[in-house]
Amino acid sequence: MNQSTVQIYVFDSVSDWEFDYAAAGINNPQLQMNPGRYRISTAILR
Repeated sequence: MNQSTVQIYVFDSVSDWEFDYAAAGINNPQLQMNPGRYRISTAILR
């Protein structure tokens, strides 16, 4: 199984909770057809 990376860019003008919903869904194995396929990587832009 190939693991794909989901990159989330965090900006100063966006609330931190807005990305939490996406991260929670991606990391929840019950919401994935192939659990463990996705990995989250974050980048902070200042």
